[in-house]
Amino acid sequence: MRKIRILTLIVALGLFALGVKAQRITTFAGDGIDGFAGDGDKANKARLNYPLGVELSPDKTLLYIFDTFGHRIRKVNLQDSIITTIAGIGISGETGDGGLATEAEINTPIRGAFDNAGNLYFAEFWGNKIRKISVDGTITTIAGTGAHSSGPDGGLAIETALFRPADVAVDAQGNIYVAEQDANKVRIIFPNGVISTYAGDGTAASTGDNGPVSQAKVNKPSAVEFGPDGNLYIVEQGGQRIRKVVGGIISTVAGIGSRGYSGDGGSARNAEMNEPSSISFDQTGAFYFSDNENYVVRKVDVTGNISTVAGNGNFGYSGDGGRSGKASLGRPFGLAVLPTGDFFIADGENLRVRKVAYEGRAVPKTDFPNQTVSFGIPDFQLQAITNSPGNLSFSLLNGAGIVELSGTNNGTLKVLNTGEAVIRASIAGTDSWWDDEIDMKLTVEKGVPVITINDAERTFGDQPFVLDGETSIPAELEYELIEGEGIVELLGAYQEVVSIKGAGTARILVTSVEDNNVESSSKEITIVINKAEPTLNFSDLVRTYGDSPFKLLAEASFETPVSFEVVEGQSVVELMGNSMDSLNILNAGTAKIRAFVTGTDDILPIEKEVSLTILKAQPEVHMGRVTKVYGNIPVHLEAFSDSDGSISFEVIEGGDVFALSGSNNSFLGSLKSGTGKLRAYTTETSNYLPADLIVQVTVTRAEPELYNVEDIQMSTLEGPHKTFIVSDSDGKVAFDVISGGDIIKMNGDTVVTLGQGGVARVRASVPKTDKYNALAEEFEVDVTVLLGGIQTANHDNEVRVFPVPSDGLVNVGVDDPQKLDFIKINALTGQEVVYMESGAQDKYQFDLERGVYVLVIKYDDKLVKKTVLVK
Repeated sequence: MRKIRILTLIVALGLFALGVKAQRITTFAGDGIDGFAGDGDKANKARLNYPLGVELSPDKTLLYIFDTFGHRIRKVNLQDSIITTIAGIGISGETGDGGLATEAEINTPIRGAFDNAGNLYFAEFWGNKIRKISVDGTITTIAGTGAHSSGPDGGLAIETALFRPADVAVDAQGNIYVAEQDANKVRIIFPNGVISTYAGDGTAASTGDNGPVSQAKVNKPSAVEFGPDGNLYIVEQGGQRIRKVVGGIISTVAGIGSRGYSGDGGSARNAEMNEPSSISFDQTGAFYFSDNENYVVRKVDVTGNISTVAGNGNFGYSGDGGRSGKASLGRPFGLAVLPTGDFFIADGENLRVRKVAYEGRAVPKTDFPNQTVSFGIPDFQLQAITNSPGNLSFSLLNGAGIVELSGTNNGTLKVLNTGEAVIRASIAGTDSWWDDEIDMKLTVEKGVPVITINDAERTFGDQPFVLDGETSIPAELEYELIEGEGIVELLGAYQEVVSIKGAGTARILVTSVEDNNVESSSKEITIVINKAEPTLNFSDLVRTYGDSPFKLLAEASFETPVSFEVVEGQSVVELMGNSMDSLNILNAGTAKIRAFVTGTDDILPIEKEVSLTILKAQPEVHMGRVTKVYGNIPVHLEAFSDSDGSISFEVIEGGDVFALSGSNNSFLGSLKSGTGKLRAYTTETSNYLPADLIVQVTVTRAEPELYNVEDIQMSTLEGPHKTFIVSDSDGKVAFDVISGGDIIKMNGDTVVTLGQGGVARVRASVPKTDKYNALAEEFEVDVTVLLGGIQTANHDNEVRVFPVPSDGLVNVGVDDPQKLDFIKINALTGQEVVYMESGAQDKYQFDLERGVYVLVIKYDDKLVKKTVLVK
């Protein structure tokens, strides 16, 4: 098993010597805003526009700033830092030759150099010219036509085109060297004004080392400079090299020709760089160059070792007042080094010129070596060793998901995941010591977890349970059943849930899941599952005789089958059904039932005995209300009961209304109409309780009948007429004349006429009694008037009746008024009888109400009868 490696960052360094002196960076010129301002004031208050070059005067008292996009050359007195303009009016152009430089147009001045007489030569990058400012301040063009091309050798330089000249250098003999950057050449202008190619054939390549410089190829030369040794140095921005010409032989002194940022602390020939753009020397012979796209300034000392002296490798503007190596630069272009080793940087994209100067404070020596630890180690304190008394703190540069810093000065480290993190140890500066920073790469490798989990013991029937394994470091655990299939089953995403299937013993392999942070490890455990002691729920039972057979419900745990046995009371109940788990009730009484479960491989046996009581049934008596009409024959009473006993009856109320007789009093006879109550009941038996029912008895009156009710035809000359109407009611028949009281009257059950003809109605009725209801029927008595032996006759031709039914009028007309004795109108319905004596008229009109009328007219000693309907 791999051991966890714990980080210990205490390194015995021994006694540190006092650190070397370091350099402070400040802004020397420019306020960071593009434009033109500040002449006559302090340089750091001036406004610049993309300065790409700086150059010191031969006596090192003046700094010349090539304000490239401001189209000016400005000068700063290093004694008082006052800035002025010495060339250019701020307009991109080429006018002004022969006049004062301060009144001339110049086009993107980029870098320059002085000759021994103090004349300043400078390159116009987009102007494609080399111009000269004489000591007296006049400006002239000495090379280039302004065309964007590279002219031929052998002609006058003033007539030869140059393609993007980036720098110039002047040797002791007055020869001028031009870095023709975009032509991939270094040109030489002899004192007689003739131009020639010094190095490069126009091909963008970097070849020819250790051979004649005239045969070498150069790749975008951006700077040329003579060193204190009198040799020419060429900076190849495209070739990622710095080359040196000694006695006409060219060789590389820095750079391996590939882009990058490496090699500090070793030989400059093995270093990578990224578009070097300028070069300058101190008095020791060490040279400084701007590593443009790495945003740093680097130094190659006289031993050939390379180091970074300004810039932290990040594009930006920061660090003023601090160590130059901690500052951010915005693509350093031009450099100018003082004899003391202090130097100026044309920080073009920051619109400033910055100065790096040595200070008396010591540079700390701090050790914070890279380390490797294992995931899962406890939090620990970071420690770094330094010889500085400054305060030590830590910060996380990258790897936020790998580690976490907290506590005082962020000194406590917590490991979160495997991977790599970079932690910076920072030492605060003091009056005597510079601040310092050192980065440590921390590698967190996978940890090996120790699994902690115990054997388990459970009982069959227990709920599934979770295996609660733990690991010494965060890790997922997986579980595998290696023995005991059928005893347990593993469920869940990681098989961590144990489902119990049977009693016995199982073995489980617990394995940690390998992931980005942990290695895999394993441990075996044993699971013992004991036989279960089941529970049996079976309670005393109470049923009632007559209940249907019922299933015995005894519940045993584990869903095991339950068997039954009748221990006592076999005459009361019996087991039935295919499974013998149902009871059939035989009689009321008590019994004992035993429920039992036999043991299995997984459970123990169990039994339980309960009492069973069969209660006597409570029967019901069913009987409807009894209604009898008086006089009918006795009714046989019918009642029903689920009891096995007989049903008897007794009078409760209404003994004067009805009477009971026969077997069990089951016949009811009526005495009169009325109501009463009787009770139907059963007696208690071995299996049934007694029961009764009170029933309402109603004896209704009988409906009587009248016999011999018939209409009667009579005349006024007949004597009394007996009706012979009788009834079966115990009430007496009575007679009432309901119409035609002037025609007849009743004398008991005999009709007597009153001398007038017509139809009379008579009602015959019997009253309601205790036994019979009332009844009435009507009949008609039609009486014909017979006067003095005059017979009725029909005189239709002599007696005319003209009814107008819709108007209620009846008109009577006769031929001979002298023969009319009277007109008599009998109303069968409607108004009273109308009687009129003869008035010796031949026409009569009667206004009658709605109804039916019989007109009796005596005419010519005979009666004429007419029936008239009036609507």
